[in-house]
Amino acid sequence: MSMSPLARKAASDLRRTQQDYRRSVRQRYRPSSSPGILGMLAGMLLGAFLTRRSNPMPSWAEPAPPAPPAPAATPAGVGKMTMSPQGIPLSTEFKQGFGLAVERLPDSPGIYAEVYWPQRGLRIGETGRSIRGKLGHDFRWFNGMHDGTAPERDLRRTSPICQAAKATGAEGFEFYVVSTDPRLADKALRQETERFLHDWAERAPGFVNWNFQTAWC
Repeated sequence: MSMSPLARKAASDLRRTQQDYRRSVRQRYRPSSSPGILGMLAGMLLGAFLTRRSNPMPSWAEPAPPAPPAPAATPAGVGKMTMSPQGIPLSTEFKQGFGLAVERLPDSPGIYAEVYWPQRGLRIGETGRSIRGKLGHDFRWFNGMHDGTAPERDLRRTSPICQAAKATGAEGFEFYVVSTDPRLADKALRQETERFLHDWAERAPGFVNWNFQTAWC
């Protein structure tokens, strides 16, 4: 059965409308070619990463390095220095609580100091063998004077250092290294330096000079 011209036109218009509708639906739901917000963010991050690798951060913009640790307290006998006439540096800063235990003293010739803090008595001595050995002997002698086991002739002595040892033993004393300069292996130079330090101790502020030696052999 043939269609009239009017019916054919109506059918043609209907097909065209359906085709236009399907085309518009396909275009509406087709994936967009634009990157969108997430795509833009990803691009920005990638660009920043590549820029950082090709252009490293200038030194002034780098994080500051961690601060170095605070220096340890300077032990006594290391801070203040006195120079002998022969050019030997001598450690002459004696601080209470910073003396060295006998086992930490050097096993070498040199010059040492003994400080009796209850009276701030200062005695300076020298040895051509071992400072550790010499002051280890003094440590035992101080205790022997205190407990009465020292030789009888020593127990009768009345010098300030003997009286101090009788009173407290080694507990009241601290030991310090004044110098272990290799040149002090020479006995004459070592004794000359000791005499210089005895004169210095007479004027040392805050201490009582307990150096009564008048002859060297």
